[in-house]
Amino acid sequence: MKIALIQPEYSPFGGVERQAALIMKELLLQGHEIHLFARQWELGESWMDGVNVHEIKVPNKPSILRIVAFAFLVKRRLK
Repeated sequence: MKIALIQPEYSPFGGVERQAALIMKELLLQGHEIHLFARQWELGESWMDGVNVHEIKVPNKPSILRIVAFAFLVKRRLK
């Protein structure tokens, strides 16, 4: 199964990011195809080589534009 995780900024540190990493790792072990959509990311662990990362480039400021553009562009890429 293809599974997309959407996380504007991803690093292997932090609460939400750590939980996302655990989910991705387990899904990879089960044989699923994982796609991570993010503006910025750090892939720190070797098992994450199996994750397909899709960079979503958006303007940094103003923050409302960054948020709206990220949501719009992810939706477009998911199609």
